[in-house]
Amino acid sequence: MSGLDALPDFGAPLRVGDAGAWRGFGQAVCHVLPSALEVARRPDGGLGVSLSLQRRADDLGAGGMFGVLDVELAAHYPLDEALASARVEMDGATARALPIELGYARLVSPGSASGLDEATLAPQPLGWSAAGGARWTQRVDPAAALRLKGALENQSLLLGARLEFTVLGVAARTPGQASFEPAALLAVLLGPDPGGPASAEALVVDLTRSLSRLPIEIAGEPDRRILPQILADRLFGAYGALTPAAAPADPARILFRPPAPGKVAWDLNQPVVVSRAFVLQLDMSAALAGAATGDLVREIVIPALDLGFSQVDIAANLPPNRIGAPMLGARVHVGANPPDRPSGITQTVLFTPPEDEGVARLRLAPGESLAYDLTCFAVIAAGARVSQGDGATTRRAEAWVRLQGEDFPVAFGHLSATSRLMDMAVIEGTLTWNEPGGTARQPFRLDKAAPDVAVAAPRDAEGALIELAAAPLDGGEVVALPSLALARQVIDLTAFPGYGPHRVPVSCDFSNSEAAVTVDLVGEDGANPATLTLTPSAPAATWGYVATSPFKAGWRYRLGQDWSSLMPFATALSIESEPAMPQPPKAPITPRDIDGVRLYAIADRPGVIFYIPAAPSPQDDGAGHPAVSVVGTAQTVMLQVGAQFTLTAGTRAGLLEKLGGKPAPDLQPAPISVRKAALLIADPHGAERELSTSSSSLYPPFAAVFAATLGAEEGARAIGAVNGAPGQLFVDYTIVPPAEAQMAGPGEITRRCDLAAWFPAATGRSHIQITA
Repeated sequence: MSGLDALPDFGAPLRVGDAGAWRGFGQAVCHVLPSALEVARRPDGGLGVSLSLQRRADDLGAGGMFGVLDVELAAHYPLDEALASARVEMDGATARALPIELGYARLVSPGSASGLDEATLAPQPLGWSAAGGARWTQRVDPAAALRLKGALENQSLLLGARLEFTVLGVAARTPGQASFEPAALLAVLLGPDPGGPASAEALVVDLTRSLSRLPIEIAGEPDRRILPQILADRLFGAYGALTPAAAPADPARILFRPPAPGKVAWDLNQPVVVSRAFVLQLDMSAALAGAATGDLVREIVIPALDLGFSQVDIAANLPPNRIGAPMLGARVHVGANPPDRPSGITQTVLFTPPEDEGVARLRLAPGESLAYDLTCFAVIAAGARVSQGDGATTRRAEAWVRLQGEDFPVAFGHLSATSRLMDMAVIEGTLTWNEPGGTARQPFRLDKAAPDVAVAAPRDAEGALIELAAAPLDGGEVVALPSLALARQVIDLTAFPGYGPHRVPVSCDFSNSEAAVTVDLVGEDGANPATLTLTPSAPAATWGYVATSPFKAGWRYRLGQDWSSLMPFATALSIESEPAMPQPPKAPITPRDIDGVRLYAIADRPGVIFYIPAAPSPQDDGAGHPAVSVVGTAQTVMLQVGAQFTLTAGTRAGLLEKLGGKPAPDLQPAPISVRKAALLIADPHGAERELSTSSSSLYPPFAAVFAATLGAEEGARAIGAVNGAPGQLFVDYTIVPPAEAQMAGPGEITRRCDLAAWFPAATGRSHIQITA
């Protein structure tokens, strides 16, 4: 998949109500903009708006009080409408929520009587860290905090929210070339203030009205209807960036940076990545009507500072459910200030979800102003691959800092699955990226209990891709999804080619008979039953049905009394004769064990031997090592373990050698059910404690990922296990084997491995990292 394939094609718009939608560039995908906003619901069911009134215990005046407003907004995407529109033009198309690139949010209060100052109504950087969509947090002064408190309690103030944001796409193309000096062209387009912002809409209008009078040469035969939009998009992408609009009623605006001198020549028929700006608004007053005040407003008393100390409050707008980033934090450094303070000061703040906030307390010299350097850092772990990186260091003087995801040396693939998808399936995923010496792999899972995860990779990771496969809860066939880029992604039923409306062409060959043929058709789940009659004069017809589940997307037909086998959703029906559908009975063959692995066969699968592994085995980290990482600090040890229930390559080779026979049998995993996978630790007396559990994936290799934060004593035992000491850490898989396996005892059985067995001869040392 190229970088362009994941983007919408701005030259191929689709009609989807009031929402913007475009075909994918090189893919049968409909990319959809959000059509509306709503206040998000947090995991506990509460509304995603809160105001905390914070007062310092040692300062009872106005200077010791401030407010923090935290707002989470959810975007609504008309995905079903988009899918229906796309399927008209593209068979097998899917629909996908278009990821937001960047943006700003602001409170909107109409009229001058609101009592809210300009700072409170000023635009704020937008973070897309919330499960439903966007989140922003801002600090407000005491007067504004009390005014907002009254508004939330009494609903006496009309409040709105406005989002200005950009999305990436591929500019429309047309045969032709454009040659110009960017500085000269922008000077004419932007007027007397070439460094000032311009609205995207005005830019298109000016290019439409004045193109022939502008300092730009157009060659070839471009489509003049779309040429102004192409030029505006490409100018925005090459020289501009989104900047907040001056007022809430203004359109989105672009700030152009001074271009390099000289002339450029553009081939307008070449695909180029560009940005487009959009605006959405929300009536927050209506959304909050009837909400309990206690759910929205809380008061916090901040303990008094020791004499001589200054405090820096730091909060990070990060996704809460993080995988692969066991440590994110910020270092606050104040240089030496001799002779009053001869030594420098360094404080480290670690961010723990969901709050992701902390305090740095600095003892400054009397009369010394607060000024410091702030550096964000991240520890990234993918199996045995553990790395630490620093972001850019910034000079600051404020006592309250709000960090965004881009401040950290980490990029997240933030995935949210919709509730209707999680009602049907779990999703197993893997994030991969290229590193020297191999490929890093980070497995993850989305299910009803955890439908939102953010998977971490280094910000400069090359070739990062997300692979997804959905396993239906009823045990049906696993369905793979197209690869995704490392970005904010919403996963819905509409992402599956099998979901939604389908059309089946039906035809009959009447070469040998002119008798009419009647065909019954029905969807796999019984939807849209129909009967078609074909004749020599009308030998073809089309039947349509709607698959409400991508895991039951097929269909059946019959010409007589017996229904056909299941037909794939993308299959046309050409009738020649009634299909034979033999159903041979299953006859079990006596099972046996080899090296603890249960083996058995059934008569209707000749040449296939099914297996149940003797014990769990490690996931591969992409470099041939177990996917295990240990990150230790002075107080805690963070442990991440990737396990699976399948045969290792060595075990498979040994079994095939012992089984013998030519051709070699086809070893296949038995259709077991994994009830639970667990990571356990033993104390010095042998008593065991579960550290982490997982229901694992629903299909082979039944991958499970465990994460645990341990204290010093248990952390030392975990480190010992990774260094090869037995009897410390264990992985258990509790399974229900099929009846054909004839395993001893009814119901569930447990297969166990000792983690130390994964690291013979002290090979686990490279999986352990101790940080300061």
